[in-house]
Amino acid sequence: SGEDLYEQTPLVRKIVDEGLDATSGIIVLGERLYHAALAPVGVGQPRRTVAYLLNAPAIDQRFANRIADSTNADVLFVPAGAPDSIARSSQAPSFGVSQMTGVEQIIGRGQELRPRTQPMGGSSYVLTGLPLRAEGAVTGAAVFLRSLDRELAPFQEIERALLFGGGAALLVAFILSWLI
Repeated sequence: SGEDLYEQTPLVRKIVDEGLDATSGIIVLGERLYHAALAPVGVGQPRRTVAYLLNAPAIDQRFANRIADSTNADVLFVPAGAPDSIARSSQAPSFGVSQMTGVEQIIGRGQELRPRTQPMGGSSYVLTGLPLRAEGAVTGAAVFLRSLDRELAPFQEIERALLFGGGAALLVAFILSWLI
């Protein structure tokens, strides 16, 4: 878009100023997060840098879905400057940042959110989160959610089967003992 990325992003400024071979991290453009990798493009001997190559896929629903598939958890990416423009995986519940306690602590203080159980929308979820950083500055948060109800469903089925099976066995035993 013709924006001056040197002025806007610490990641670009770092590679230009320090002459690194490559760097990667999170950059924020507008209200969107991008996962960026930067490398200088050089010519000649000795090598002279003539440009910088930036590859930065957006952290959007497609990116969140790929993370959710590999982690088997719902995922939300929350930009620090715009907590309402959340990129979420397709199976993630549609809760806002205000409904999830602790996300402000990730963005505000840059602290990791330890796993905790939190009721939201009639279900219980296990939440954990990490700050997204670009050169020390917190640019957003990655929040991972797992439905406790969905995780415990197989164990609850086993419990029901044991209760019904045990109750039926006691009933049969009572009937047989009465007949004998």
